[in-house]
Amino acid sequence: MKRKNFFSRNGLKFHALILLLLLCNIGISAQTGSKAVKVTISPQTGNIISVRSESSQEAGSQSGYGSMFIHNQAPLTYTTTDAPTFSADGMMRNHTGNIRFYEKDNRIVHIAGVLNSYAALAVPKGFRITKYTIKIKNKLKGSYGQADYDILDKAFYGQDRSGNPRQLLTWGQYTPWYFGEITEAYAKKAANRDKGEQAQWIGTPIKITHDADGTSKTYVLTRGDGKTSLGSVLYFNFIGDRVYSNILAGFEYESIEVEYAPDVEFTVSMTPSNISETNTNLVENGFETQRIDVGEIKSVEKGGNKFLAYVPENIKQMEAKVKLFHESAVENGTWKKKDGTNEKISVVQNDGKVWNALKSGIYYVEGPTKVENNYKDGTTKVVPIGYRITGATFNFSLGKNEHYGTKGFKIKGNNNKYLTFSSTQYPTWSTQATTWEQDSEGYVYTKDASGHYHYLTMSTGTGLPTGTFYATTTQYRTSAYRNWYFDSEGNLYNSVYRTRYYLQAYGSYGVLSYYNQSTFYGKRESAGSTYTPQNYTLKVYDKTGKTVYQEVSVTPSASNGSITIDGLNNDAVKFEIANTTGTALVNVDVKMEPLNPYISTADIVCTGAQGEEMTRTFTNATDFKMGGDLFEYKVPAGFSTPAQGTFTFRNLKSLFADDTYLNCDSHDGKARYSFVGSTYTPVNGKDLYASDYDPNHSYLDKIDVKVAGNQPFIFNNSAQLDRNRNTQATLYLEETPFSGAAYSSQGGNFNPQNSIVPMDATKTLYLFTKDETRYNIAPTVKEQHEAFAYYTATIKLTSGEYTPNVEWVKIYDKTNYYKADNDQDNEEAM
Repeated sequence: MKRKNFFSRNGLKFHALILLLLLCNIGISAQTGSKAVKVTISPQTGNIISVRSESSQEAGSQSGYGSMFIHNQAPLTYTTTDAPTFSADGMMRNHTGNIRFYEKDNRIVHIAGVLNSYAALAVPKGFRITKYTIKIKNKLKGSYGQADYDILDKAFYGQDRSGNPRQLLTWGQYTPWYFGEITEAYAKKAANRDKGEQAQWIGTPIKITHDADGTSKTYVLTRGDGKTSLGSVLYFNFIGDRVYSNILAGFEYESIEVEYAPDVEFTVSMTPSNISETNTNLVENGFETQRIDVGEIKSVEKGGNKFLAYVPENIKQMEAKVKLFHESAVENGTWKKKDGTNEKISVVQNDGKVWNALKSGIYYVEGPTKVENNYKDGTTKVVPIGYRITGATFNFSLGKNEHYGTKGFKIKGNNNKYLTFSSTQYPTWSTQATTWEQDSEGYVYTKDASGHYHYLTMSTGTGLPTGTFYATTTQYRTSAYRNWYFDSEGNLYNSVYRTRYYLQAYGSYGVLSYYNQSTFYGKRESAGSTYTPQNYTLKVYDKTGKTVYQEVSVTPSASNGSITIDGLNNDAVKFEIANTTGTALVNVDVKMEPLNPYISTADIVCTGAQGEEMTRTFTNATDFKMGGDLFEYKVPAGFSTPAQGTFTFRNLKSLFADDTYLNCDSHDGKARYSFVGSTYTPVNGKDLYASDYDPNHSYLDKIDVKVAGNQPFIFNNSAQLDRNRNTQATLYLEETPFSGAAYSSQGGNFNPQNSIVPMDATKTLYLFTKDETRYNIAPTVKEQHEAFAYYTATIKLTSGEYTPNVEWVKIYDKTNYYKADNDQDNEEAM
C-alpha cells in the first residue's frame, strides 16, 4: 500500500502549526470610522520654541513661556498670542509666550494674564483637520508656598517695562475661566478683553470652575468625526479672570489629540505673476503652504532675562513654487532658468488678460519638491515638501489683433485711482495713471520724460505701523527691491525673504505691508500692447507623457477654449505647442494634493528559529506608535530555540491607497506607499526616473519588509531651539529630508540584528514608510517627488502557556488514505 503523508516529519511542528493558526490573527488597537492620521501634542511628541514679543507689557515670553509647539514628525503647529494680528495672507502673527512644558506633571501649561490668550492649531495646505479632543486639568496652585509656585507667581516676578522689579502677574482664581474654539472672524476681531459670555464660540466652551469638583475633574472639548473636514486652521481662546486686570490664570493640557487627513485637492494658477516682456525658458508661480517660518532664532533679552527666541516681525508663511518650463530649461537633472531673445516663453497682455506666450516646443508644469527660505544675512535654508499633480486645465486663446504701440501696465486701486509716479520719490494714488514695466529679474520701473529709469522700492518712514513700508522710487537699480509679483487676483506684492508685502493705500500714499492695513489694493491693468495672432496646435499629453491625450487646432473659428485632464498622479504635466512660427497664448491651472506616507495597518510577524510564525495586526497608530507605548508580544513556551524572535512586517495598508493596492479595503485614493527596505524601495533609495521604473509595479513588493531601523529620524531641529540653550549662534528652524545617507549620518542603520528581540527583553523597532508620485515624466530627474514617515513598535517578547479551544468539524464521511493493489481507491466509512 502507498500511503499519502499529509504531515511534517516533525510532529512538534504540526502541533505548533495548529496552535499558531489559532493565535495568528489578533488585531490590536482597532479604530473604526476614521479616515485620518491621529497625533498628540505633548512633551513626548514635539518641542516648544519661544518668541520675544513686541509688547513691553507682555510678560510670558520673559517668564519662561513659549509660543509655538512643533511636532517631531507631523506637519502640525500650535501657536499662541494674546494680541492676534493677521497678515494679508491670513497668518496669525504677533506671537506671545503662553505655553510651556511642565516637567513635574509632564504636561503642557497654558496661561493667560491681562489679555485673553488665543491659540491656532494648523496643518499645511492640502491637509484638513477632521477631529480634535482636548482634555484639561485645573489643578495648578501658583501662590507662594504652593506646589506650582515656581512656574507661576515666582516666574512672573520680574522687571516691568521701566526696569523696576515687581510682581508682573499674580496667581488668582476668582471667577470661572473659559476655554473653547472660536470663529476665525472673532479671532481676527482680537477682542482680547472680552468676558466668556461675549466670545463667539463654536459649540459650547469649557467653563472651568475652582471648587472641589472643578479642580479634580477632567474637562473635555471635542469636535469632529474623523471624516468631515473642520478646516486647516482652528482657533481657540482662553479667557482667564476678567475682574482684576493683573491676575494670572493657567491650566494643564492633560492631552490634545488631533486627527488630520492629507487629501485636499487645491488649484495653482500659472497665469503669469511676473509680466516682464523679456523672453525666458522658465517661469514660476508661488502658493502659500500655510507652514510657518519664524526667521532667525538667537539669544535675546527682555525684562532682564536672556533666552533663545525669534521675533514676530520675521514670521512668514513658506511659499512653494510651481514651475512652467520649456524642455531646454534643465541642467544636471534640475531646473535651469535662462533669459534671452531666443528663449521660448514671454508674457503678453491681450484682450484685457495676461497670457503665457509660448513658441513651438515641449513644455512641462511641475510641482515643487522644496521651499527655499531666504534670510537677511544671506542664509538660505531648504525645506523638503511633497505634492502630486492630480489634474490640469489648459486655457488657450488665439488672441486679438492689437496695436497700441505701448508696453507695460498700470497699477489701479479703488475709485479709479492709479499709482502715480512723483518726482518726490513717493508715488501717490491719483486719477493720472503711470505706465510701469517689469524686467525678467522682477524689478518694476517707469521712465520719466527724459527716459530716465525710476525703480519701485520700499522705504521705512515715521508713523507707519509695524510691518509696513512706504512705496518709493529710486534711480539706482541696485538700491531697489526686486521680486515683485502679481497674485492670482492681480494684486501687486513684493516678496521680501519670501514674505508677501502687498501694495495698499495709506492716505494718498502707497504703502507695502504684510498686514491688512486697508481694503485698497493695487491691481494690474494693461496699458495696451501689440500682438498679432497666429494659428497654432496645442497638444496635451496623458499621464505617461508618451501619448497625446487631446489636441486642438486654435484658429479664428476655434479661437478660445480649454482642455482638462484629470485622474493624474504625476510629478508634472506635459504639453506641446506646434504648427506656428509665432506664439501660443496658454495659461495652465494645475490641481495638486500632498504626498501621503501615512499608513493605517500592518502585520507584525514574530518568527522562531524553526520558522514558526505568530502575527499581530496593528491598526491606526496614534503618534506613529504601533501597539501603543509598549506591547507585550506573547508566544507559546518553547516557541523558539534559542529563546528569541525575529520580527518582520507584512501587509502594509493605507486608508488613501490607489487602485493598485488590492490588499486594501478601500483603494480609491492616490497614495503609492511602501516600506523603506522592501523589495520595491531599497534602504538607499529608489530612482523614480530610472529606465526600469514601472508605475504598475506589483504592490506585493512594497508591503513587506524584513529590516527595521535602530533609532528615530530627526525631521526637524526644534529640539535644538529650546529657549534655555546657551549659544551666541544665529539659528533657524530647519527640516531634513529622509534618505538612507541622512539616516546614517544621524547614527541610524538597518542592520538585521535590529529585528531580533531576545525572550523577556524589550526593544523598539523603527519602520519607515514612503509615498511617491506614480507617473514621473519630467526631465528634471534629480527632483524626486517623495515623502517619508516612520512608525515605532516597542515590543516586549514573553512566553506563556496557551490552552487552545478546538472545535472539530466533519468535512468528509469516508477515508481515502491509500489505493488498493489494483490501483482502485480504497474508501472506508468513518
